Amino acid sequence: MRKDVLFNVSIEKLLILTKAMRNFDKVKIRLYQSRFKKIESDKKLLKAIKGINKDVIKSRFDKHAYFFLNSTPTLEHIHLYDKNAHLIYSSDKDEENNQHFQYQHQEENLVLKHTLKTKKFSKGYVITKDNGFYQSLVSPLIDNAKIIGYLEFGIQADSLFKISSKAGRYKYALYLKKNFTQGKRELGKLVSSNSKIFRELNITQDFINENANKNNVISYNDKYYLFHQYDIESSFQKDFAQVIMATDVTKYVKDNFNKASYMVSVSLLILLIIMVVVYVVFTKLINKLTQEEQELLTKQIQIQIIMDNSNSLIALIEGENLTLANKPFLTFLSCSDMRIFLRNHNNLSKLFINTTDTFSMQDATKNSDWITQINKLEESQRVVTLKHPYFGLNYFSVKVTKVPEHPDSKIVIFSDITSIFEKSKKDEYMAYHDNLTGIYNRQYFNESISRTIYDLQQNDSYTSLLMLDLDFFKKVNDTYGHQVGDDVLIKFTQIITHNIRANDIFARWGGEEFLLLLNYTDETTAYKVAQSLREKVSLVDFKEAGQITCSIGLSQFKENDSADTWLSRVDKALYKAKENGRNRVEII
Repeated sequence: MRKDVLFNVSIEKLLILTKAMRNFDKVKIRLYQSRFKKIESDKKLLKAIKGINKDVIKSRFDKHAYFFLNSTPTLEHIHLYDKNAHLIYSSDKDEENNQHFQYQHQEENLVLKHTLKTKKFSKGYVITKDNGFYQSLVSPLIDNAKIIGYLEFGIQADSLFKISSKAGRYKYALYLKKNFTQGKRELGKLVSSNSKIFRELNITQDFINENANKNNVISYNDKYYLFHQYDIESSFQKDFAQVIMATDVTKYVKDNFNKASYMVSVSLLILLIIMVVVYVVFTKLINKLTQEEQELLTKQIQIQIIMDNSNSLIALIEGENLTLANKPFLTFLSCSDMRIFLRNHNNLSKLFINTTDTFSMQDATKNSDWITQINKLEESQRVVTLKHPYFGLNYFSVKVTKVPEHPDSKIVIFSDITSIFEKSKKDEYMAYHDNLTGIYNRQYFNESISRTIYDLQQNDSYTSLLMLDLDFFKKVNDTYGHQVGDDVLIKFTQIITHNIRANDIFARWGGEEFLLLLNYTDETTAYKVAQSLREKVSLVDFKEAGQITCSIGLSQFKENDSADTWLSRVDKALYKAKENGRNRVEII
C-alpha cells in the first residue's frame, strides 16, 4: 500500500468544496420549524398532551408522524415529551418499552436539556448508549402561552451527510471524538462511512493532522485523494464529532500533471493552461512570468476548474473587490466574459432583489457592508433573491467563508433553494390565509393570540382585541346571492386592511365575523380606531348591496386572561353592540 505525498495544491481554494458541504442542508431547519407549528395547531392533540391521554396522542400523532416520515427520507424518528421531559410518544413502536433504548433524557440528550433550560428551539447532536448518532431538533409546544410539552425530530447524521455530499460522490467517515489528552486530539469510534478506504488506510489522528486541510494529494490503489477534516458541533456542543472526507482527484491529477515530474515544470504548466484557455494567448503570457507568478497562476487555474464543476454560484472577494467567479455564476447572469462580469457586478448586493421574504441591502456601497449585515442573521434567514434574465426570480441560501491566512478574502457561495423556498412559502400561505379574502385565517389567529398572550405576560404591555361583524349580512346573501356577498366580504377586508398598521393582525374568524388584534394599544386608543373603521365602512358604496354597516366589540387584555376568556369577553361586547342597535362600538 503506497501513501506518498505527490505535491501540494492551493489550500485556500480547495476548501470551497469542504465549506460548501459543511452546510448540512440548513434550509430544512425552516421546514421542521413549520412542522412544529403544524403540531401546535392541532388543538385536540394539545389537549391530550396536557392530560397525558396516550391513546388520543397516539391516534392523532400517528397521522402526523406518517406524513413527516414519508415526506422526509432523512428523518429517523419523532419523540414527544410531556412538560417534565418524560417520553410519551415515539414514532419507533418499540422505543417506549425497549430497555436498550431507554436512557435518561435530561442527562444524555443534551439538546432536550438545553431546550428545557432556554425554553426555545434548539438543534444539536445526540449519542445513544449503543453509539447511535443523530441530529436532534427540539422545540417547546405552547398552548395558551404555557409550555405543555416538547417535540423532537431526530435526523440520522449519516443520511444528512450523504445528501450534503451528493449521496456518495465524496468518500467520508464520521468519527466520534475522544477527549483532548496532553493537548493532542484523538479519533474516537468510527460510526459511519461510505467507503472502505478509511479502514484500509488505517486512518489515525496523526495521518489527519499531517494531511487533512493541507491539501496533500495521497496515492492509494492507483487513485489520488485529497483529505479534509471538519468538526461537527452546535452552539452548546463543542468538539462533538468530526468528519474526514476523501475527494477523488484522480482525473484532475492524470489530466494535468505527470506524476514523475515537478509541479512547476514549464511544459506541464503549459499543458494545464491549454485545457483552460486558448493556447496562443497563454503562451505569450507564460514567457513573461517569473516562477513565482507561474505558481500563482497555476493555483488560480486549479480553483477555477473546481469552482466550475460546482452547481452553486461561487465568487471570491478580496478586500472590497470581486476578483473571481465560477462558470455557473456567469451563465446565470448571461455573462460570456469574466471581465464584463467583474466590471458590472463588483458589489454583489446590487444583484439582490428587494422582497419581503429575503435579504437585500440596496444602500450598501461596498461588499463588506452587506456581508456584515447578512452574517448577523440566523443561518436559515440568510436567503437572497436573484433575477435570471429569462426565468425570473430564484432564491439562494448564502454562505460567506473567510479564506484561511487571508483575513481580507472571502468566499461567497450561493446555493439554489428555489423549489424548497417556493413550496415552503406556498404551503405556509395556504395554511394561514383565508381563501376568499386573502387575509389571515382562524388557524393563524389562534397561534398568534397564544404567542401574544405569552409576550404580554412577560412584558406587561397593552393590547386590545376587536371583533367585527357585518350587520344584516345574511340578508345580502339571500337578496343578491352569494357572489355579491363574497364581493362585499372582499371589499370590507380591503377597507380594514388599508386603515390598520402592518403589525396589527386581522383575520377572518368565520362567515362575516372578523378579529383584529391591535398590538401595544390600550382600550382608549383602540376605541378611537374602532370608531374610525366603523365610519369608513359605513361611507363606502358596496355597489349592488348598497350601504353596509358593521358592529364592533372591544376588549383590552387583562391579567390572567387566556385566549378563551379574552375571546369570550370580546364576543359579549359584539353581542352588546348588536343588541343596542348595530353600527356601533361597545367595550367590555
